[in-house]
Amino acid sequence: AQLDHDLYAELAATWLMEGRPAEQILALWERFRLRARGLPITACDKGALDCELTRLRMVQQQLGANPVVGQIVLLDRILVYRMDRDGIRWTQKSVRRQEILETTSNLQRTASSPYSTLQMTEQPGQRLSDSLLPSLPSSLEAKAALLLEPDPTLQNLPWAVLPTRFGPLGLTYPIAELRSVLATSDPRPSPHSAAPSELIVGASIAAQGEPPLPEALEEARQVSRFAYAPEVLMGNQANTYQVARALSSATLFHFAGHAVQNGKGTELLLASASPSDRTPWID
Repeated sequence: AQLDHDLYAELAATWLMEGRPAEQILALWERFRLRARGLPITACDKGALDCELTRLRMVQQQLGANPVVGQIVLLDRILVYRMDRDGIRWTQKSVRRQEILETTSNLQRTASSPYSTLQMTEQPGQRLSDSLLPSLPSSLEAKAALLLEPDPTLQNLPWAVLPTRFGPLGLTYPIAELRSVLATSDPRPSPHSAAPSELIVGASIAAQGEPPLPEALEEARQVSRFAYAPEVLMGNQANTYQVARALSSATLFHFAGHAVQNGKGTELLLASASPSDRTPWID
C-alpha cells in the first residue's frame, strides 16, 4: 500500500475535497514520488503521511524563479499543481485516465516519426495541454527553468511538443523533468556552474582529413533560432574541449557535421583542440 499509486492519488483527491492546505496535499504526493523511486523519506509519527511538509517548505523557498508543474492522474479526473515561491495552486480537470493514456500514445507515435510535422501534433497535443498543464507565464526569468514532475503514468509523453499560448512548450521554456522536487536540496542551478543552455554544434572543420562542410554552419544557425538560450560552437570552436565543457550543462545537443562508423559505433568528428588531441570526436 505504501507504494500504490492509486491509493496515494485517491487520498490526495480526498484531501483536496476536504479543503486541506495545498502544501499538505503536495507533501503527501511528494512522499509517494520519493517512495516509488526508492529515495529516502522522513519518518512520520503515528502513521501520518504529510511529514515531508517541512522539507517541501524549505525547497519552495529555494525555487527562485523556477516553477514546478505536476499532475496526479486518477481514473476519472486529473489533479494539476503548480508550485513557485509565491505558493501552491491546485486545479482539477474532468478527463478520464484511459483517454489521456490513449492520446499520449498517439502523440508519442506522431512526434517520433520522421514523417510527421509540427501541425500533426497540434490536435492531440492541445488536448493534453488542456488536461495536464496549469496556467503558465509568457516567459521565465533569465537562467530559470520549468521543472516538470509528471505523474508516473505519463512517463512516455513528449512534453516538448505540447502547444501553449506562446508556442510549443519546449521552444518557449527551458524544461527539466524531476523524480521529486524533494530529491535535491536545492533545485536552483548552482552559481558555480554554467547556466542551462542548448548546445548547437556546426562542425564544419573536422579532423581525419574529411572535407569542410560549410552547410553545417548554416544548419547550426538555422537550429539556433529555435533555441531558448543557445550556445553555438562552429568551425574551429567545435573541438573536444569546448564541446565537453558545454555538454556539462546542456539540456539539448544538436550536431551538424561529419559522422563516421567504426567497429565500436558512430563517431561525430570535431576540430582538434590541440596538435596532441588524439581523439577529436565524440561517440
